[in-house]
Amino acid sequence: METRVETLSPVTRKLFIDLKPEEVNEEYTSIISELKKRVKIPGFRKNKAPLHLVETRYRKEIEQEIIRFVANDKYPAALKETEKELGKIIREEIVDFKLNPDRSVSAGFYVEILPEFELKEMDNPTLTIPIQEKNLEETAERVLEDLRQQRAQLKPVGKEQAEKNDFINIKLVGNDKDGKTLINNEKLEIELQDDGYFAPVVPEIIGMAVGEEKAFTITYPDDERYGMLKGETVSFTATVNQIMDKIIPELNDDFAKEMGKFDTLDELKADIRQNLTEKYEQAEKSAKQRAVMDHLLKTHEFEAPPTLIHEEARKMTENYFSQMARYGIPMEKDEEKIKAIYEQSEKEAEQRVKESILLGRFAEVFDVKVEDSEINDVLKKAAAGFGENATVKQVRKVFEEQGELDNIKGMVRNDKTFDLLVEKASFEEKDMSHEGHDHKKKPVAKKSSKPKEKTEEKHVDSDGD
Repeated sequence: METRVETLSPVTRKLFIDLKPEEVNEEYTSIISELKKRVKIPGFRKNKAPLHLVETRYRKEIEQEIIRFVANDKYPAALKETEKELGKIIREEIVDFKLNPDRSVSAGFYVEILPEFELKEMDNPTLTIPIQEKNLEETAERVLEDLRQQRAQLKPVGKEQAEKNDFINIKLVGNDKDGKTLINNEKLEIELQDDGYFAPVVPEIIGMAVGEEKAFTITYPDDERYGMLKGETVSFTATVNQIMDKIIPELNDDFAKEMGKFDTLDELKADIRQNLTEKYEQAEKSAKQRAVMDHLLKTHEFEAPPTLIHEEARKMTENYFSQMARYGIPMEKDEEKIKAIYEQSEKEAEQRVKESILLGRFAEVFDVKVEDSEINDVLKKAAAGFGENATVKQVRKVFEEQGELDNIKGMVRNDKTFDLLVEKASFEEKDMSHEGHDHKKKPVAKKSSKPKEKTEEKHVDSDGD
């Protein structure tokens, strides 16, 4: 077997494998013999057709079996011969294959690898982070007011006409210029304000009486906030079912008890302050992590593997549509829209991949380990979302079934690596209110070591686990 590697880019290679006839003959003969037993050729009884006739009629099937033979038997050996040239592989795919008349074989594998670059130490740089505003008491009062608003109830009132800032229950039907129904809701509850998804229809509804029906046409702004209504001219028919008033509960011990585990209002307020304090601490931690990562990206130049960028951009695209749905903004997933969101995500996806690779490299240098007890700590916090009686064991089983435990391990590992990096830097606060800082960390999947026939793709986390 002869092998050679061609460098296509810093993170892509082509591995060539050439096999002589004597290295293929035994497998080739075995394949034809097995085919002869299974196939039926007109004019011959089963297993009686001449081998050359089986070989001629089933050339494609034979080639597929030889491809499988090369991928499963010869490719692993070729990797061992070329491992110094290839490094850590994250994707493998057979792209060229030729079975010659003399039974010699030429095969080409497209291979993506993690980039190789010199890892530079953190030499106690002074990094800038945004000033953290910590108005604890003021923010606590605002949170308390938000809780009151969430607990408010809507009750019908005897108003004749809807006024601005009223809450209404309305039947709303909207069709586009071709008559396609975009909205059809019998009992939609909205607040008549100048912002929100239905803000463009509010001026038409103000002044309507209960039971009144009204038809009007609205051209929606060309704004992503409006989802599938963006830029659309919509013909609406509206009927006001009820005009309602918002009844906000009083702040007292009874209100605190309704919030769950509290007996008094003071206990609820103390819990809010504690949560805010933890939130401030996490914000400062995230700001330092972001500053460290920005520094590392500036001091390390390398190319990110295309497959990892594609996978990250694909996830970001899916998350975009899911998030819009959670906000109550309908989004049609047509191919054009998906492509546009994907292309918008590619640049950030590339940065996320580079961040993950850098963290993985530093985790290796620092020899960062993740203990099972640390994973259990994460699961313990997650258990709160599974109900009062949920146990860590039950939550672990759920995450195992969803294949999420490796992701949790990756996040814990990243966090511990960041802690070590943050210790190697100094920080100064600055007013950065006009600058964007959004640190995101992504867990990843495990590496697969061997390609299959055809064009299956395999992905690996940058941490090399």
